[in-house]
Amino acid sequence: MSVRLNLMPWRDRRRAAAVRRFQASLLGSAVAALALVLVVDQLAQARLREQLSANLALRSQVEAAEQPLRQLDEVLEARTQIERRHAALVRLRAGQQAVPGVLAALEQAAPVGLQVSGLRVQEGQLTLTGLAANAALVARLARDMQRLAVLRDVEVRHIRSSAEGDRFELVARLPLHGS
Repeated sequence: MSVRLNLMPWRDRRRAAAVRRFQASLLGSAVAALALVLVVDQLAQARLREQLSANLALRSQVEAAEQPLRQLDEVLEARTQIERRHAALVRLRAGQQAVPGVLAALEQAAPVGLQVSGLRVQEGQLTLTGLAANAALVARLARDMQRLAVLRDVEVRHIRSSAEGDRFELVARLPLHGS
């Protein structure tokens, strides 16, 4: 008699156990991978928070360091404005000192027969208008003004004849502080 053994159920159980072991290891690997991903994510978020806090600390240090620079810029701007005002005051003072000398020199240079009707000093330029008996007196005034130490570049802008005489306009540069 031969015994016939049916090994199919045993093989099926063995296969089912292997499948369960595989499924368990697969599930364990998935859980371990998920746990690893969560741990890595938490570490990355913690590092990001640390980096953000370090960046904020550095930014506040930079802002604290920039504050004296801003104050220095304000001081430099104020200094520049003061220097501009000082230069303007120096120019005004030089102009004030030059005007009496110019008037005295013009009084000496003006020939008889010439009337000065206008005198204007603006931006270092003197403009003289008036009436002369003839054009020769205007030419003589221009020559004499050119010889004066207080005037430079004297030129006759125009001479117009009228019933009263010759109307003229002379222009000269005032040499203020080496200009």
